[in-house]
Amino acid sequence: SDRHGLLSPGYHLQVCSRHRLLEGKPKTVVVFAWRYAAPIAAANQEFLKGGGRFLVPLPEPHFQI
Repeated sequence: SDRHGLLSPGYHLQVCSRHRLLEGKPKTVVVFAWRYAAPIAAANQEFLKGGGRFLVPLPEPHFQI
C-alpha cells in the first residue's frame, strides 16, 4: 500500500506492511482503524496462525481473530 512507512495523523505511529508482522513477530498489534479490523485480520491469517493477535481499542476494546 502507498501508506506503508507513513505516520498516523496526530499520534505519529508508523503504518507497517504485513511483511513487517511476519519479520518482527510481535505478539500483539494495535489496530486503530477499527472499521477495517476484520479485513485486516482476514488479510493477515499467517500472522494470526503464528500466534499473533490484533487488539482493536475502539469502539470497545477487543481482540480481532
